[in-house]
Amino acid sequence: MIRYDDALARIWEAIAPLPPVELPPLRLLGCYLAAPLVAPIPLPPCDDSAMDGYAVVAAATTGASRESPRWLAVGSEARPIATGDPMPADADAVVPIEWVRVERDRIAVLREVVRGANVRRRGEDVEAGDVVAPAGMRIDPGLVLAAGSLGVERLSAHPRVRIAVLPVGHHLAAGRPDATGPAVAAAVRAWGAAARLLPPATGGAEAVAERIRRALRTCDLLITAGAASVGADDVVPAAVESIGAQVLFHGVSIKPGKPIGVAQWEGRTLLLLPGSPTAALAGLEGIGRAVHARLAGADRPTPVAARLGRRLQRRRGKTGLLRGTARVAGSTLIFEPAAKQGPAQISAVVGTNALAVIPPDAEGIEAGAPLQVLLLDRPAAAANDGRLYAVCGWSGAGKTWVVEQLVARLTAAGLRVATIKHHGCGDSLEPAEKDTARHRSAGAMATALVAAEGTTVVRAQPVSLETLAAELLAGGADLVIAEGFKSAAGVPKIEVAARGRERVHAAPLFALVAEEGGIPPTDEGMDRLAAMLLER
Repeated sequence: MIRYDDALARIWEAIAPLPPVELPPLRLLGCYLAAPLVAPIPLPPCDDSAMDGYAVVAAATTGASRESPRWLAVGSEARPIATGDPMPADADAVVPIEWVRVERDRIAVLREVVRGANVRRRGEDVEAGDVVAPAGMRIDPGLVLAAGSLGVERLSAHPRVRIAVLPVGHHLAAGRPDATGPAVAAAVRAWGAAARLLPPATGGAEAVAERIRRALRTCDLLITAGAASVGADDVVPAAVESIGAQVLFHGVSIKPGKPIGVAQWEGRTLLLLPGSPTAALAGLEGIGRAVHARLAGADRPTPVAARLGRRLQRRRGKTGLLRGTARVAGSTLIFEPAAKQGPAQISAVVGTNALAVIPPDAEGIEAGAPLQVLLLDRPAAAANDGRLYAVCGWSGAGKTWVVEQLVARLTAAGLRVATIKHHGCGDSLEPAEKDTARHRSAGAMATALVAAEGTTVVRAQPVSLETLAAELLAGGADLVIAEGFKSAAGVPKIEVAARGRERVHAAPLFALVAEEGGIPPTDEGMDRLAAMLLER
């Protein structure tokens, strides 16, 4: 067992950030720069106007007022100029449009301007060679704006970390519900990262080792949830050892979450979490955040200073990771610990937004005492985080075949895939004489059709593709594939193009060309497409 600080240091020393990629800035939103953004040109690139108005020689406006305007000829003495336009060589100021009165081919200047007024000088904002953003900075809308303004079409950044969560435990084989795995996946997604929740692994060490090996081939970081301690049923440590992984540590002197571990295998990283829900989330936030930050090329997560809101009594010996609520009182951050802090106390995590890091030698801590707190503020997820795609194309081109092939490959890789089909048979889902149609016409908001093979819910009102996909993802799907919906804005398209016919989408994410009679069974093309979706 190692100390908490030593575990964090070992993560930073042993794990390298993911190899950088070069992509357009918008594609890298939320990623971290692998190299600084250096200005190739000055901004502005030349002296330009900061206002809409007229470029003039400032001396020609001396003494101008509403009562005694200065008259200038348009073209020779005053030239119309828009914001951002280069300044004429013989002008040294701009009179705003609000300060002039136009009369045919001349203007009346109503207020004088001084030399340099409303002019932005070359390099005033950024000089060529300036470091606009250092390596390690998160790419946000402002950085996208800076790159675009500088004419930088591609940035070097570490890609998004592909994360998978594998619940482990013999108890899951009996059909008992798993709370820890979904909670871990939810916490990772709340960071702004994407996480796939895999089906549980329920066998012995050999079977679990095979599941771990297969999962690691499709992700950068595999998080196992459960069976991580040293009991007879804790098979994950033995499984990790059997695949030849290099264990950085297993067991950290923290409470809760002591059985946590980190290992590496063929360039991939494993994070071993205990099965107790609160302990798993404490370890994920206290240790897992650092692992993710390192792989993503971000700075090491740093606690912030706070004051304890009420007296805290605890036993010394281990670093405490305590859930609670951080609130601002004036200029001070106050941390209120949750009332119950046991490893299985669900109430400790509901509604909390911070994790206090309590030193191992601290015992009784009085209210108002200083302490360090990890804030769990999380960025909002993108409208589409790479988990919704639309397969579109002409009728008969082979869209359904492509969906079938993708579902089979992605399911084999461990994903839970949901599909949505665009209904192309008119406005009605069923003939009017059917019982369910009569239910809806009577005013039912929704009708469920139940059969031995499954259940279908028909709603009275249409639902957008994005809303329906969000419901399927919230219900446990890792990825949603929609057939049709070529006009859905913001949804990446996979086009099945018909040879000899015009394309249905101008810029698809991926395109396949159909021969007569539909798509031929080309495994190579489908394998490439499935691999690309897994990487995204």
